[in-house]
Amino acid sequence: MSSTASDEYKRQRVAIVLDARGMDLEEMRSLARRLGEPETAFVTERQGTLFAARCFTPSGEVEFSGHAAIALGLTLVRLGLAPEGSERLFLHTPTEALP
Repeated sequence: MSSTASDEYKRQRVAIVLDARGMDLEEMRSLARRLGEPETAFVTERQGTLFAARCFTPSGEVEFSGHAAIALGLTLVRLGLAPEGSERLFLHTPTEALP
């Protein structure tokens, strides 16, 4: 998923793991490293319009990633994983809660 950019060469790629329930931090870190994308978002919990997520680069966890948040939201909507009729999704990371 490329989250933003006006030209092809400035896109920030983000890998997304839609169901990371049961994965521990080391498993997420290892998978992010193997995927090799600049950022990887892991959905660790879902309740209605609330999605808990953690974000990693190949070198480790980051507190927050705007690119990953945008890519994750777009992916959830495009795949029909957002509850029908919802106007907002809420993303909760270890340091932020975003509408």
